[in-house]
Amino acid sequence: IAEVERVLSVLDGTVLVISAVEGVQPQTRVLMRAL
Repeated sequence: IAEVERVLSVLDGTVLVISAVEGVQPQTRVLMRAL
């Protein structure tokens, strides 16, 4: 997760894709907060 947060800081935008089958996972919630 820390690596992803570092990358997010240099991006201009992001697209968060959530699986309709698996739903929202715990790491997805962390990433949503980082966005």
